[in-house]
Amino acid sequence: FSRILLAELLDVSPEQVVVWLEEASTSGLTTDASDPSGRSAFAHGLVRDALACGHDPARRAQLHARAGQLLAARHARGAAEPSEVAHHFLLAGSYERALHFSLLAGRAATEQLASSAALPHYQRALQALDHMPEDLHLRAGVLLDMAAAQATASDTSEARATYLQAMRLGRRLGCKETLARAALGVSAPLPSDLDEEAISLLREALAALAPSDALYALVASALAKALCMSRDIPARSAALACALGAARAQRDPMLRAEALGMCHEAMSEPDQLPERAELSRELSAIARSDSNARLLLLAARAQLQDAQELGDMQTVAASLTMLEELARHVR
Repeated sequence: FSRILLAELLDVSPEQVVVWLEEASTSGLTTDASDPSGRSAFAHGLVRDALACGHDPARRAQLHARAGQLLAARHARGAAEPSEVAHHFLLAGSYERALHFSLLAGRAATEQLASSAALPHYQRALQALDHMPEDLHLRAGVLLDMAAAQATASDTSEARATYLQAMRLGRRLGCKETLARAALGVSAPLPSDLDEEAISLLREALAALAPSDALYALVASALAKALCMSRDIPARSAALACALGAARAQRDPMLRAEALGMCHEAMSEPDQLPERAELSRELSAIARSDSNARLLLLAARAQLQDAQELGDMQTVAASLTMLEELARHVR
């Protein structure tokens, strides 16, 4: 905990707080009060719990609310983490504000590629929602964000379970976007076997969408990818043709490239290699025109895979060089 925050909370001078904490440190209750970070900690969680029990619940909630308000003001100045604010507002029973700051913390962690660190923030957001009037749209959104973080953290089984929760909410809401995002999440890993559940969910989501919807091309392409292990050749061919048409009709370069990338993965047969190589070149053209690192990565991976199968070592070398440059850019 911050010593300055404690002084503001108790409405005393920082010097007085240091005196009290030095006494507590001497008694073995807290860490050294002279720590230059300006923060102290309880020597053990039992000390914190015992002190908390010394206040009645209403007084504890009042103190947490005050701490949340002080930290929220600091956060507005860039001087406090949203997770700290959310923690105190949740314990104060200020659930809407706890939800707001939990989502800020979760999304900030996700943007920093710290998906594992984002998960407790989304769990806290769901805790806050449990105490609020039912809002299924909001809950579905939190579940989708949490599932995406779980998937990025390589917790695929938990991610799938969370996406399925969101899918159920999408059905209750009749929300085609939730259905689409959840189905895309379930089907995201490259299949090693036929995933009948993912195929069923994608078909359900696709039926709810119109071709003009932004997610239509992605869902159609994901269905083509999911069917690549199927023995039903006509169904595979029809799904791939639909996906390619939808992808190429997509005006947004990022969505078009992502959809084409899944179509590339769907072309798993050896006789599809020339068509797949042409698709790789199409991806590269989109990536170069948009100068987007993510699209360049997608294109380079596709080109590398095709060049290896074709025995084109010059393109293999060029693709590896591109991947190395992108890796340096990300770092």
